[in-house]
Order: sequence, then structure tokens, then C-alpha cells
Amino acid sequence: MYDLLVKLGRLDPKLAMVNINFIDVDGNIDEEFYPKPAKNNIPEWYKSMPSYAPDHKNMLEEDRQYLLTQSGIYGPPTVKKCMPVFDSMTAGYQIVTHSDFLVFGKPDDPHPWYRWSDNDTVIDFHEVFQVDGYPVKPEERGRRVGRYRNPWSIVTPKGYSCLFVPPMHTDTPLRIIPAIVDTDTYHGSVQLPFFFTDPGFRDVVPAGTPIAQVIPFKRDAFTHTVTKDDPNNSVMEKTGKLIRSRFYHVYKNLLWSKKQYN
Repeated sequence: MYDLLVKLGRLDPKLAMVNINFIDVDGNIDEEFYPKPAKNNIPEWYKSMPSYAPDHKNMLEEDRQYLLTQSGIYGPPTVKKCMPVFDSMTAGYQIVTHSDFLVFGKPDDPHPWYRWSDNDTVIDFHEVFQVDGYPVKPEERGRRVGRYRNPWSIVTPKGYSCLFVPPMHTDTPLRIIPAIVDTDTYHGSVQLPFFFTDPGFRDVVPAGTPIAQVIPFKRDAFTHTVTKDDPNNSVMEKTGKLIRSRFYHVYKNLLWSKKQYN
């Protein structure tokens, strides 16, 4: 209904959208490092990947030629054409590091050491006992957990929370601990504990590195059921017939709904 009303010109999409407010608690973050919609920071591997794989060996040559004649496509689609991957990658907003920081080691000390370019504290720590038993790589066990001092307070309307996850489908040296925060009531800075993708990482993490993907959602109440598919009215079969009715883009063109994060 929302999309239809917008299309008919009866609803201003900007007025209908739910606002998420990122507040700079320090008051001095450079605009370059402001949170932005995740769709504005598509990873390079995705941009450079071809949409179709023309050299796919399992495809018959007659099938290649038919597809080329019918649609101009020469080969099966790659993950770049997978809308569920695209939706997860572009959901919500990205927080990036606002300062360079250096991760280095000292002899006989298993804990990483840090220096940063900002005058304020960029990294502090959780003690080992606070994460004892949390599933991490063996090399990380027994280490204090670094915690990125996120400079943003996040405010959402009543009834909305935020899911904090590592940036999806993005290769970064840091992996935060996923969490959900009720950002309609908690307006403090949400700190971001992290582990390293490579426990041996010793290098500079430059300012602007994606560290968290923030996805707002409405706290609806859910229940669930478990049922058996009806062979006389099969949901799976109906979907399968629809998918088989086209060579390409069935999900995107017939089943997918556009998500908006601006």
C-alpha cells in the first residue's frame, strides 16, 4: 500500500519515512566520518564482480546462444545478482572509525597495544573475565577485548530498536559483537566491543574503516507456527512454478520489495 500511494502521488515518501538520528556526542567529528546509509559504501569486491559468468563450464553452448539471443545475457548470474545478498549488504547505516589507530605488539605480551591519532580515547577494554566462554578463535582466548568508543548516540522513534552487526559481506580487520539496543529509550553512546578477524593483526586501522552496520527495526510482537505443506495447495510448488516461468530476475521482478534507508 505504501509503494502504491507513493506511486500515485498521494503520499510524500520523505514524510512517511521513519527517522533515525545520529547525535555527535563529542561535537567535533569530521563530516567525512558521519554515519551513512550502507548502500553508499558498497564493498569493492561487489562493484568489480561481473553480473554474469560467461565462462561457466557446465552450461551447454546451445543454451548460451539461446540466452544471448533472447536476453543479451551470456552465462548464469553471479552472487552480484542475488537480491537477498544485496539487501543485507545495503540494510541500515554504517558507522566507520573516526580516527586512525595503530595495533601493535610488545615482546612476551599476548595483548595487542594501541595508539591513535585522535587526542581522545578511541579504544578502551573489557577485561578477560567479562567475555570468558564467549566463542572466539583460540588465539583470542585470554585476551582483553578491545572496545571502540563509538562517538554516536542513536535515537529512534518509540517502538523501534537497532541491530548492531559487523558490516555484512565486507572484509574488515575488526568484528564487533552483535547486539540489539532499544534506541528509543537508551540514548547513550553504544560502545562496540570487537575481536580481530585475524588475531595476529598488527597494522594501522585507518579512519573511515566500516566497523558496524546499524539496522533499525520495529519491535512487533511475534508468535510462530510449524505446519506441513499442503500437497493440494503447495506454497513451495506455486513459488517453484513462478520461478521456472522466467530465465532470470524472477525474485527481483516479481517477488522482491525495495527497502529504503536514506
